Amino acid sequence: MIPLTSNSNLIQRAVLPVIDLQGGQVVRGVAGNRTQYRPIQSQLCDGSSAAQIAAAMVDHFQFNQCYVADLDAIETNQVQAAAIKSIIDAGLAPWLDAGVGDMDKFHQLQKVLELDQLNTLVIGLETLQSLATLEQLLKAYGAERIVLSLDLKQGQPIVCAAELKNLSAAEIADAVIGMGVQRMILLDLARVGTGTGTGTEALCKLLGSKYPALEIITGGGISTLEDVKTQIELGASQVLVASALHDGRIQG
Repeated sequence: MIPLTSNSNLIQRAVLPVIDLQGGQVVRGVAGNRTQYRPIQSQLCDGSSAAQIAAAMVDHFQFNQCYVADLDAIETNQVQAAAIKSIIDAGLAPWLDAGVGDMDKFHQLQKVLELDQLNTLVIGLETLQSLATLEQLLKAYGAERIVLSLDLKQGQPIVCAAELKNLSAAEIADAVIGMGVQRMILLDLARVGTGTGTGTEALCKLLGSKYPALEIITGGGISTLEDVKTQIELGASQVLVASALHDGRIQG
């Protein structure tokens, strides 16, 4: 359990800053409606380029890692390699979601990025083609370096793999943990950027109790440092945060 007595210690150890990339810019997420995302306006710096935002995260909070959602890669298979490399050059090791849902996309990503420079490869439920693919990815990259993002919208799983379409979030979690998944993000996209809480509190508590060794990361709708503390107390090891950092609601 992360000590909750020091705000700076809590930010350093529990907050995982989020960088959403679209069209070469860092954008502000709004309830998962990606067509409405616009370049971010941040109190931390004047611009919205990946390099500027990453440098600001390092300067203001001394972060050394971040979650990066490459929305172009997820939606159109166009990896924003230059922007991702600029984040790495600024001193942040990415947890990267680049829409890898099959082995072809994994190999394509290998061609444009040095995957050893990543902290973690994120496999999103919304793009995962099959459980067989997940098994292959766990073997190819290592279970310790992969996190499965259990993507939800208003509590319902966003599923691509046919064999998962009639399962609840908890049942999907059971299935992938049984295959060797050690790390999982619980993210309800409808809560992103809303400041209304994650909506995954019950699921986090359930999975943390059932699987004590599972590393759980939560996020979406985080508004204050108290929200972060609540997630840690529920069993999360880290919490995804974006808007609250840029708006000054969470300060280093």
